Order: sequence, then structure tokens, then C-alpha cells
Amino acid sequence: MARKQRVIHTRGGAAETPNWMFGLTTQIPRSDIPGICQGLAYLALERNGGFYYYPLYEANKMAAAFEWYLPHRNRRFGFKVGVEFWVDSGNLETLSAYVLYGEDHPKRDRAPDFSEKEKLEFQRKIIETVELASNWRVRIAEKEFFTVHYIELPSEEIINDVLEFPSLKAYVLPTVCIGKERRRVSAVIQTVSAHFREEAKDLGGQEFVKLCALLTLAVGRHYRSYKPKLPRPGPRQFLDTVTPLPSFDQLYPKGKYTIPRGNSRCSIVEPLRLVSEFYSRIPVSARLKFDDSVFAYCTAQELIARRFSTVATVALIAALNLFRRSQKCPGKVQCSECDGLEGFRHDRIGEAASIAQELCDLLGLDSANQKSAELREMIRSVYSTQRSSYVHDAVLRHGEFRNVGSARNAGPTTTSPFSDRLIDQNELETLDLVTRRALLQHMAQLSGLSFNPASFGIEPGKFECKSRAVAEFVVPQNVLVGVRA
Repeated sequence: MARKQRVIHTRGGAAETPNWMFGLTTQIPRSDIPGICQGLAYLALERNGGFYYYPLYEANKMAAAFEWYLPHRNRRFGFKVGVEFWVDSGNLETLSAYVLYGEDHPKRDRAPDFSEKEKLEFQRKIIETVELASNWRVRIAEKEFFTVHYIELPSEEIINDVLEFPSLKAYVLPTVCIGKERRRVSAVIQTVSAHFREEAKDLGGQEFVKLCALLTLAVGRHYRSYKPKLPRPGPRQFLDTVTPLPSFDQLYPKGKYTIPRGNSRCSIVEPLRLVSEFYSRIPVSARLKFDDSVFAYCTAQELIARRFSTVATVALIAALNLFRRSQKCPGKVQCSECDGLEGFRHDRIGEAASIAQELCDLLGLDSANQKSAELREMIRSVYSTQRSSYVHDAVLRHGEFRNVGSARNAGPTTTSPFSDRLIDQNELETLDLVTRRALLQHMAQLSGLSFNPASFGIEPGKFECKSRAVAEFVVPQNVLVGVRA
């Protein structure tokens, strides 16, 4: 006979009833409330519970509730306990706490009839939890966690050996094929220091996203996490140790993966090694702003892969904002109707021109160089005709919702042998190339290391991309096609 599946209920809009509720007084400064909420959330999650926020916008306050379980004899979900309070502009002075029978308790759904001794014990445990949450970063020691995420590789790539990147505290394991689609997936193991397992999951997720973004920058193609669709138990999320590294059977459900055949190339090893080395040497003070640009570039690559080219130009320009140098004019602006505009200062040089100037300086293109003029014009054109026309007027210059990907859009017009769509595509590819090279070169500059474009598959003297062939070819089904160079 099949075992009945246990159902654990979440909290609704209020504490579950019937319960035993009592009040607590405290004096927690307003500035410490975010920390205690974070501590209570992690503690609740560690104890098979959760946290809930209920914003009351019209009153400018929010209810916060945290629930977890205490065992009853050998029953894991014996008692459900909770803490709730209001968060507003003042200090936290009162909390409400409650206890009720959990899903495993024989008296489930009955009104609590706790003895005085039991009540005192519940109060003690809840007070200890609140006190621990108020100072959890000091009272709970950090420890190492080994988080596991999974990265999806292109169909032509296989990682055959373990790759170690000490500066990212990461191992990338050999590739397996998963599912009927035979998706190529490699596990990424990263070491993070945290107070809680759930905190480690958060931090590990952030580090994995950063690794994917740096890999995307290193190779120039979007790399994303693999979202498992396997039945439980799915792929592992944590490991107890990395000495030795786990086998495939320790990571994936048995029978749900296969070892890919062949000796396909792997283009990520050397570029990622160089990028991780660059990144590890960047001063911490400069990393946050640089991270924003890398994430913007990664976003652009994902948009390009999904054929949202116009929005990708917005993300690429955002990635280049790292190179913008604002120069405000000290003069006063006078309006014929509004008189003086106090505090308003216009830029001496526009955003696009400022970015273009910094890029030319970084890439070593002086004003006498023809490539410098072409780069400046490309930045100006993309900024005004692609980025701004979409941001301000929702104009999709790449026709994302009209004949997506059709080569017929590259045909001549009545006034030019080249269509606007073809020119826009060339400018997008050029902007992509320049942005990637600039970020890589800037990263090497910040790290104090030398930069060789060829190490990342970039021709040293190339600053422009132009399509040399655009074609569309149709044949009947089941007919093989040979492509000539």
C-alpha cells in the first residue's frame, strides 16, 4: 500500500488557528530591523519553515511573519511556532508569538492545551531564537559550503577534464548529456563561506551568476544555467566535501544522464582562465561598477541569442556606461518662461560622445586614425537611431516582430543598395565587438596585467563588423544541403 504523502501548509494572511499566542517586548533600533528580519528568515528556513511579508502601502508599514517547526518526540513537524510584528518608521518594541500543533502531532487542528511548564519552554525557545536573530552574524560562526550549479554548453562543446579556477573558488566538471534533448551540461562547484545553508545557497547563486557572466564576456557568447526538469531527487545542490571531487552518480540521478561521445573542442578554458585571473586582481573598490557592466553585457548576449537585437543595443550601451565621463558646465541656464533653473547643469559633452572618446583612448585610436572616426560615428548612430529610438519611442529597428531573421530584409531599397536593417545589424555586431574588447582590456588594465586580444579570439586591429554574405535557401523536406564557403 502506498504511503500517504505528508502535506505541510504554508501560512496564509494571518497566523493559523487555533493557537496559543503571547506578546514579547523588546527595544530594537530601526536600523537593526533589516538584520533581524534576515536572521529570522534564515533561521526559519533552516528549521523547515519560512518567512512572509505583508505590505500595507496606504499606512506606510509592513507586517513581517516567521514560522518554523519544533519536534514532538520523533515527529519532525510536531509544533508550529511563529513570530510576527509590524515594521514602520519607528523602533521595534513589541512582537507577537504563537504556537500550535503541527501536521505530525496527534492533536493536529485542536485548540492547544499546553501545561504551564510547556508554555515556559516554548517561550524560552522563541526568545532564544529572536535574540540569536538579532545578532546572528556575530553569534553564528561562518563555515565553508560547497554549492553545485549546472551550466549548459553549446551542442558542439564538451569539457573532458576537470577545470579548476582558484581565483573564482570554482571547479567545472566534465560534461554529461541530460534528457531526451541530450543537453550538454557541466556541474560547477563553488566554495562559499556562510552562516546558514540557505545563506550559502544565496551567495553561491550570486557567485555562479557572476561566473556565467564572466564566461560570457570571455567567450563572447551567452552561457546560462541549466534548469533541471528531472524528477526528484534532482541534481545535487550541495556537497559535503570536494576531496575527492564527486562522481557523476553523486551529482545526477542514475539513468538520467549519459557520457557524450567524441572529442569535441572546448573553447572556454583559456579565455575563462585569463578572465578569472584578471578579475581576481581588480581592486575590490572597483569591482562593483565593473560587475554592473559585465552583467549588462551578459544581458545583451542573452537578448541577442533570443533575437531581441534592438533591446540588446540598450544593454550594450549600458555596459559602456563604465566609460562615460561627465563634464558639467558651471554656467546657469535661463528659461524665457520659468526664469532661472537653479541647480541644473548641462553636460559639456554628450553621453555618446563621452563614451566614444574614452573608448578611443582605451583602444589607442588617436583622432588622426580613420578607425577613430568610424568608431565615433558608430557609437553616435547606435545611440541615437537604435538605443534612443527604442527607449523613447519603442521603435524596433531590427524588426523583431516582423519577418524575424529573414534574409530578405537585407535586400536593396529604392535609394540604397543596402537596407537599413543590414546597416543596423552591422552596427550591432560592431558595438558587440567593441564593448567586449573594451571591457576585457579595461579589466586587464585594472588588474595590472597585459592584454592580448588574440587570446580571446579577437583580431588585434579589428574594430568593425560587416556582413559579407546574407542568404536564404529553400529545399524540399528530407533533402540534404551542402554549404560552399
